[in-house]
This record gives sequence, structure tokens and C-alpha cells, in this order.
Amino acid sequence: MKPEERCLYHFQYGLALCSGSMFSQDDDAIFTAVGQINRGGPSAVSNPAQGATIANLNLLAGKRAVGMSDFKSAFTFFDHGISFLRKNHWKEHYDLSLELFDYAAKCSFFIGDNINLKILSEQILTYARSFH
Repeated sequence: MKPEERCLYHFQYGLALCSGSMFSQDDDAIFTAVGQINRGGPSAVSNPAQGATIANLNLLAGKRAVGMSDFKSAFTFFDHGISFLRKNHWKEHYDLSLELFDYAAKCSFFIGDNINLKILSEQILTYARSFH
């Protein structure tokens, strides 16, 4: 199987898992489904709206991981969510972008990743409209 086909297979498998009735209630199902989608990567996205949907799924998975105090996994989900955002995401999906970057920065702090903390914080300071 070619690498591109494998990525698409992971992506489609993850999307199929998301449609299950237990998806929103079962943390393991969320982590598995979103993990499969992430293995497919942003190149498997067929349209910009789908990219935002996948970013939202990563936000959900990341928040669930934060709730379990698994900040390393949470950071990975938030980072993947950011990677699924398209150009101009700060204008088109401001709230989603801010939430992903904010959570990713906080997780970077908790796991001691100062390089990503600096990069993410700079993005927030550049594009955030207000702080509360």
C-alpha cells in the first residue's frame, strides 16, 4: 500500500469511528477516532470546512485529555488541530483558533516545552482581539 493510500485509509477510518453512537461519551473512542484522523493528516482533508471540523474534533479530544491531566497527549491533539486549520484561520475561525492555540500554549507550559510555548504565545499575542 502506498503511503498516501495508507494516510487516506487512516483518515477515513477515523471519520467512520466518529459517526458511532458511543463517540461523544467514550473517551477511548474519541482518542482512537481522532488519533486515526491525525495519522491521515491535513493532506487527506477534502475541503476547508472539513479541516475546521477535524480541528474541532482535536479540540474536543484535547480537552478530554486535559480533564485526565494528560497534558502531553492533550498538547498533541491541540497541535494536530492547529495543523488542520487553513490559511486565514484567524479570520475565518477566530474562536476555534484562539481556543486551540490557548490550550496548546497552556499544555506546553505544563509539559515544559518552552519553545512551543513561546511560538504559540506569540501567535496569540499577535492575533487575539481581547484578553479576559
